[in-house]
Amino acid sequence: MKTHQSNLTPLLCAEWREGDGLAPRFEQRGPVKQQARKDQQLSKQAHRALSLFLEGECKHPDLLGVEVLAVRYEAAKQCLCVSVGSTNNDADGESILVALKHSQAVLRGVVAACSHRKKVPALSFYYVGNNTGGDTCLFKP
Repeated sequence: MKTHQSNLTPLLCAEWREGDGLAPRFEQRGPVKQQARKDQQLSKQAHRALSLFLEGECKHPDLLGVEVLAVRYEAAKQCLCVSVGSTNNDADGESILVALKHSQAVLRGVVAACSHRKKVPALSFYYVGNNTGGDTCLFKP
């Protein structure tokens, strides 16, 4: 029974570098990559939580039929940009944005409950009309 490799075994690479032979789970991620991954994770968590809340628990009459289309975290502004649309053809963008502004504290609480961060970013809303495009309105806190 052999306990060592023979000298005739070909090398797998031409030159050795730092980190060769280490498992990928031990690789250090750069701070930029790690922050981008965390921002994407926060956006997905917020999208899921806001979608579920607007579909099931929201009782505001102007927010019936409103769905979250996209959530994007903007690190420079430290806010979550939420794009919403309506399945109702007769929906008014201004009334939807006013209703979202009115319930902004509740929506921010919903995001806080789903994310594990010390500080919850502010929310800004964009109305994209009924899901086929349409007039874009903007609400910033």
